[in-house]
Amino acid sequence: MLRYGYNRTFATGVITASGTLAQAIPPSLVLIVMADQLGRSVGDMYAGGLVPGLLLVACYAAFVIVVAIVKPAWVPALPPEARTLRGAALWRKSLISILPPLVLIFLVLGTIFLGIATPTEGGAMGALGALIMAGARRKLNLKQLVQALDSTTRLACFVLFILIGSTVFSFTFNAADGHIWVEHLFDNMPGGALGFLIVVNILIFVLGCFID
Repeated sequence: MLRYGYNRTFATGVITASGTLAQAIPPSLVLIVMADQLGRSVGDMYAGGLVPGLLLVACYAAFVIVVAIVKPAWVPALPPEARTLRGAALWRKSLISILPPLVLIFLVLGTIFLGIATPTEGGAMGALGALIMAGARRKLNLKQLVQALDSTTRLACFVLFILIGSTVFSFTFNAADGHIWVEHLFDNMPGGALGFLIVVNILIFVLGCFID
């Protein structure tokens, strides 16, 4: 984007904002951790996060469109020399590029939502589909396979340690009657349920600044 003259602030803002979508749109690790802590199925969490995630995508897209109309200098069109494809050739290349990710998304999420597979089985189907596609394109070799296994192992260990830590914290918090303290803390809050939601979201926003 910078190479083609996009506004630096706008370009970095779009990337940063869209990066948060991975927390809401399945397959999200955050939803898996929340499912364990809330005692709900991962499929239910995925189904619940899909619509809000798509609404966020729509809001981001609408914002970009408005900026392009109001501040066209921030998002200039590609120069003629960069537009190497046009018409049917451009559509064909776009479809070929987007089709494999859509197939993988269906293998993981579609099978879960349709009740064909559990979340674990859906993940396995996605991994198998990725292996088949990489093999079909002749881009799969031993080095990449070992790298993928290493990354998967690290990520699985990362999630397991989060679950262990959150479980230890919740046991300690409940043993110290923390849940009772929090309950009484919000008892006399003005505004009822709406006031509770506003205050909790402000707290989450402030605490989120330091979570890293």
